[in-house]
Amino acid sequence: MKIALFGATQGTGKEVVKQALAQGYTVRALARNPADLA
Repeated sequence: MKIALFGATQGTGKEVVKQALAQGYTVRALARNPADLA
C-alpha cells in the first residue's frame, strides 16, 4: 500500500511515517524543509 503524508516532520506525522515504513508501506512525505525528513 502507498501512503502520502503532509506534515511528516512533526510529532504525529513523524510517528506515522515511522510506523508505516516498519509495516512495509511505501511512504511519500511532504515537508517545508526536506532536510528535516532525514
